[in-house]
Order: sequence, then structure tokens, then C-alpha cells
Amino acid sequence: MMAMPIVIVLLVSLVLHAPASLVVSRLAPVMAANGADAGSVALGGTLLDGQLQTRRQGMPLYIAWQLQLSSLWRFAYGADLILGGPVALKANWQKQPGQWSLQVTDVLTQAGDASWLLPQLVMPAWRSDTMQFARNTKGEWLNASGELVTQGGLLRLNLQGQIQEMQIPAALLRWRIVNQNLVGELSQRADGGALAAVTLTADQRIQWQIRERLLRLKPGYLGKNDLDLVVLTVSEPLSSQGG
Repeated sequence: MMAMPIVIVLLVSLVLHAPASLVVSRLAPVMAANGADAGSVALGGTLLDGQLQTRRQGMPLYIAWQLQLSSLWRFAYGADLILGGPVALKANWQKQPGQWSLQVTDVLTQAGDASWLLPQLVMPAWRSDTMQFARNTKGEWLNASGELVTQGGLLRLNLQGQIQEMQIPAALLRWRIVNQNLVGELSQRADGGALAAVTLTADQRIQWQIRERLLRLKPGYLGKNDLDLVVLTVSEPLSSQGG
């Protein structure tokens, strides 16, 4: 009877310490569906502690991971991640029964083409010291904190076929939870004036709300509404935003 647990432990150990390159063929369809060039994938290390280099939407992408399995006996596990490329960050992801949590630190994005994130997106550079998120398996957001900061620059969004392009000032995007939805509120750093909001809902939708204050930064815009008025709202399935 004692032999079976030993065999199981040995099998698990062999799988986790197997070369990460063994999973390339299985990863390829998933990565291709998410915009990665599966043909340029290079893997190193093991499934427990490895690295991956590829390209997404033509941009080089580097991912390193280290799995945390010490609490697997109670169905909890996690991973430390390092991401490099058009967005650089460090992350700690934890999965517990019924929910997951994510902490990201040292976030830095490049200015310019961001189609790796959303189709036709162009944005200024952003940075963040730390952000934290938690969500349950029902899709309800439980916790969010932290913010992204930018010095400003060109922002171009494709909202249901309408291109919105403007030069935004120095701003911050602060995260919070509203009615179990994840909301990012964009505001000017100079005076705190609200510019826009993006909401990720529990039912897998993304919603944009653009205020008059932001649209007045758009060349040729002649609106005379109250600066805080939401003048444009777009909502669509999150899956339609894929690359």
C-alpha cells in the first residue's frame, strides 16, 4: 500500500521537472488563438521553473515562471511570473478554492502601438508600482487596488468601429470594485478631473464611458456639454476584443 503514494510522487516530480519544450505542440493552438506566433516559440527550463520567448502581434514577448505547489494538498497553488516585452512586470498569481488573486509590481508599458492588447489600440506609456486584484470562479470581482500612471500622449481607441483619437494629459487610472465589477477610472493628475472609465463586468463584458472632458481633447471636437457628462458609452463582449 505504501508503494502507491511513492509512485504518484515520483510521477508528479518527473512531469514537473520535464523539459518545458515538451509542451510546445500542446501550447501552439492556444497561443495562436491569442495572437502569439507559435512558430517562433522558444522554451527553456522545466514545467516547474521555466522561460518562454515568442512574439505576439509582431512584438517580442518573454515570460518566466516558477510554480508554487506547497499547498496543493488543499487545492491551492500559485506562480511567480516575470513578463518582458511591450509590457514589463512581475506578478504573483494565487489560486484557492472558489477564487484567484493577482498582485503585479514594477509595471511599465511602451508608448505607441498596443494592438497586442486590443485591436488598433495606441496609447502612451504607463507605469505602476503595485496593483492587486481578486475574482471568484463565478466571475464576480472581489478586490482591486492600485493605479496606473502616465505622463500623457496619444490615445487611440476603436470603439465598435469608431476611432477615437486624442492627446491626453498626464493622468492616472485607478482601480476599484463597483457592484462586483472591476472599474478603472481615468482622471487628470493636475486637477483630478474625470476623463473616462473602463469596466470589466462579472458577465465577461467590457464597457467604456467617455466624458466630455476627454472628448474636448480630440481635434475638431466642438461639444459644449458639461465637462463631467458621459457623452459616449460602448459595451461589448470581452471576447470580441481579442487580437
